[in-house]
Amino acid sequence: MKFCPLQHGLCDLDEKLTAYLTIPSLQCYVILEQHTPFAIVMRRTETGFLRETCEGTESTIDLPFIGCELSLRDIYEGVEFTATCVQESEPEYELTSD
Repeated sequence: MKFCPLQHGLCDLDEKLTAYLTIPSLQCYVILEQHTPFAIVMRRTETGFLRETCEGTESTIDLPFIGCELSLRDIYEGVEFTATCVQESEPEYELTSD
């Protein structure tokens, strides 16, 4: 099981997702939005992965393979959401030689 914040957007939904879904033992991959209570859950089935979404603090993510259920309320405990939210830009990285 892997939990990733959706802060890096397309990278998490493309490159990382593609890479993680090739891991034979991976049962579930959960991607969390950082600005709203929202999760994308990728579950392994006999025929591949099934995509589910959970939205709102009343939603739960069922994880039967480890015998638990996570509520978005618990996951986002202490996070304050605002009516409008601006996605922070990615920091630019520079290589420097010392």
